[in-house]
Amino acid sequence: MDKLHNASELRQQARKLASECTDFAKQLMKEGELEDVIGEIFNLSCANKELIHIHVFYQPHVDEFLVQVCAADNSYKADESVILYHDSVYLNRNRFEDDTPPLVQLLEIEDKLLELIAEAKDKAEVAA
Repeated sequence: MDKLHNASELRQQARKLASECTDFAKQLMKEGELEDVIGEIFNLSCANKELIHIHVFYQPHVDEFLVQVCAADNSYKADESVILYHDSVYLNRNRFEDDTPPLVQLLEIEDKLLELIAEAKDKAEVAA
């Protein structure tokens, strides 16, 4: 009887451990996807610096990723600087207002940046 009880207990422990491993693997995949999109946003910033200035910030104490966009010809003087776009994402939780997951928020930011880059390209072509 003890062997059956021990085997049953071992099966329960194995199931619990397998579940925890699966949850951990899912979390790692999710974090990897977040990092991929953040990397793409950073690449957009570097690749389009002549058209538009995409500032990328990370605040580790609150796990917050921030993006701020200015025109390439922005003066950066406090009273003259114009911010075209600003958004932030807490990477460790969903948005409070609408429960949007961080990955979706990052993809929304990436889409907005692509739109702003396209607009800046159009303006540059018209000016040329």
